[in-house]
Amino acid sequence: MPEKKVANTGSHIPASLFETALSSFTDAVIIFGETGAVAWMNASAEQLVCLPLNHLADSSMTELFPPGSSANHAITQAMETGVSVTDHDAVYVNRRGESVPVGISVYPLPQEEGRKGAAIVMRDLTALKTMERLASMGERLDELSTLAAGIAHEIKNPLGGIRGAAQLLRGETAGGAIAEEYTSLIIREVDRINRLIMDFIALSQPADFSMAPLNIYPVLDDALNLLNESVKRKKIKIYRAFDPSLPPVTGNGDRLRQVFINIIKNAVEACGQGGNITITTSLAMKPPRSKFKGKKSRLALVEVSDDGTGLDEETKTHLFTPFFSRKKQGTGLGLVMTLQIVQAHGGLLELDNKPHGPGAVASVYLPYEQE
Repeated sequence: MPEKKVANTGSHIPASLFETALSSFTDAVIIFGETGAVAWMNASAEQLVCLPLNHLADSSMTELFPPGSSANHAITQAMETGVSVTDHDAVYVNRRGESVPVGISVYPLPQEEGRKGAAIVMRDLTALKTMERLASMGERLDELSTLAAGIAHEIKNPLGGIRGAAQLLRGETAGGAIAEEYTSLIIREVDRINRLIMDFIALSQPADFSMAPLNIYPVLDDALNLLNESVKRKKIKIYRAFDPSLPPVTGNGDRLRQVFINIIKNAVEACGQGGNITITTSLAMKPPRSKFKGKKSRLALVEVSDDGTGLDEETKTHLFTPFFSRKKQGTGLGLVMTLQIVQAHGGLLELDNKPHGPGAVASVYLPYEQE
């Protein structure tokens, strides 16, 4: 049998060599025949779509890219016009229902009698989008720190005077129910504003604290114990899916305790009566890119998931935005401070809805070993 040749190149390179080269690409490559059926894909494509080639061979393009999707439109356009099509900001939804940000390039492939197939190359942009999001969050924290430093101390001193005056007034009007009510209200509100100012000051100060290898499980147990009354009151069940082989993470116990108190408290508040919270620990098999003291780090993952109503689109858009809160008494600073602490550990905090079922999940990535 004569050796296959690559069409229209004038070379004698075997087609199998091109297949070998495409198979080694880290980008996903899928080739469609003239009818739009799947003809071939590399291992990276199988991983992205979550299905092997033998399940998809000769399947319609719509099995992977439903009508109306950007990829379907790009492939159809390339096959009809014979012109390459690129989309640098697409989203691919795989068979698991996961939305993956991708860059798409589609190239028409000449076939017999002028008909055309197409090759689509998809680059997973998850790491890039994560880095962009981290940079944006860092800018928000810097802006907030500047604002906090500028106003916190200016407000804090007069508040002390107002509170002191209200206490003196309450003493002078002892026995008057209305005066007692109003002076107590003044003191309560001044205390609330003072707590907010203290949060401002904490944000404006550099997150500088000592870190050492530590067992994350006592930290999680402490956070759960401190929230035990709230958990009992709502009859919430706590499930622990802990990896016993998880190595010590690099961190500060007090600061990480604060992180998990905030995250678990949010989960408790999101749950209805008799709800469920699951805390899972593992090594991050596909972690976002992270750096710890300038070096690439391996990351441990702690996930806190609830079965509440989840995050609506407005909340997802404003995550980590200061002063945005769905809570009646919320200041919108709790998650911002939590993010600041996690980032100071060289880690990453992500919040999203659970891929299956109701509720949200908070994912905390923490370094556990320096390379």
